[in-house]
Amino acid sequence: MATIENNTDALTQQIDSLKSVLNEVGGYIYMKDLDGCYTFANTLVLDFFGLSREELMGENDDFLFDLSVSNELRKTDLKVMNLGEAIEKEETIVIKSTDEALIYWSVKKPLRDAQNKIIGMCGISTDITARKQAEAERESLLEELKEALAEVKHLQGIIPICSYCHNIRDEEGAWNKLETYISQHSMANLSHGVCPQCLDKVLSDYSSKKH
Repeated sequence: MATIENNTDALTQQIDSLKSVLNEVGGYIYMKDLDGCYTFANTLVLDFFGLSREELMGENDDFLFDLSVSNELRKTDLKVMNLGEAIEKEETIVIKSTDEALIYWSVKKPLRDAQNKIIGMCGISTDITARKQAEAERESLLEELKEALAEVKHLQGIIPICSYCHNIRDEEGAWNKLETYISQHSMANLSHGVCPQCLDKVLSDYSSKKH
């Protein structure tokens, strides 16, 4: 009699330990029967929907999500059970109360009894919404950077310039004014002025012409 009681106590401890692991693992863990009704949900799932275990058990995804979302989830669940194989995929759900779209990475497997007969499915879903948003922002920044780089022109290499008139020969052999060449080969905007040294010369020439 004592042996049976000891075995029962050990089994109870194992079950309690398993429940603790399922509740603390950090993922949304759930089980459904062949009809898609919930037979188990860990604390994370229950807290997320603000439901007790009694309120959720026996309900299907129509109880939690809009029809379009629940139909997609059901489609994947049926595929898992019909194929008898695990499926890993990205799933997007929309919360009824807030219309917030969340993205999850879900791993779903068939649930079997002692005779290896499929009696449902079990799954664990991890919220990757923040990661996907960060990836989207990074892709957007990279695209903006590519567009900016595509607009930038660099002057590099040896530039042939006339030592007398300072015209520059382009890639096609034509000679262009310095301003024209720079405008065509860079994003620089040129403005014209007179440096102090040239200004003295211009004023001197102007004064000489007047006399």
